[in-house]
Amino acid sequence: MTWVDGSNVNDSQVNAEDNVISLVYNIDKGQAEFTTKKFKRSDLSGDIILPASWKGDNIVVYAGTKDKKSKDASNSVFLGEFVLE
Repeated sequence: MTWVDGSNVNDSQVNAEDNVISLVYNIDKGQAEFTTKKFKRSDLSGDIILPASWKGDNIVVYAGTKDKKSKDASNSVFLGEFVLE
């Protein structure tokens, strides 16, 4: 996944140290893989390792952010539905 930092925007609720939350849900298997503290907003990208057994399955991906200090979280954003190759 890649994203824009956005912390340079004049918004006191956006910080480069915010955690990026990612969720990959496997529709076919009814399983999910997620991260909550692995990536920071300032990282601009991150890889999520998915099980090899998911190849060819339909997945949906969501992302959001969480403030490290206050624990406030953004709404999640639906990033799309994909077939894993």
